[in-house]
Amino acid sequence: MDDRHRRALIGERHPASSPTAALVAAVEGAAKERVPDLKTVALIVPGNGELLPDTRRSDHAASWHDGYPAVMPTDTANF
Repeated sequence: MDDRHRRALIGERHPASSPTAALVAAVEGAAKERVPDLKTVALIVPGNGELLPDTRRSDHAASWHDGYPAVMPTDTANF
């Protein structure tokens, strides 16, 4: 697969019906609809990413901390 067309979405969720789960699904759906060649992979981390600290290394972590749904689109590079 061409790396230019591979991206990841990182979000947290507790139950599948959480606001973040809906946000992750909406972002994935929009990406598939508007850029069909863009391959996305959603990584859903538990809680606020405490078990995977590297998932908190972006601006979205403050939203998670304050209880707001958030996703982190990334090209999976070490940011």
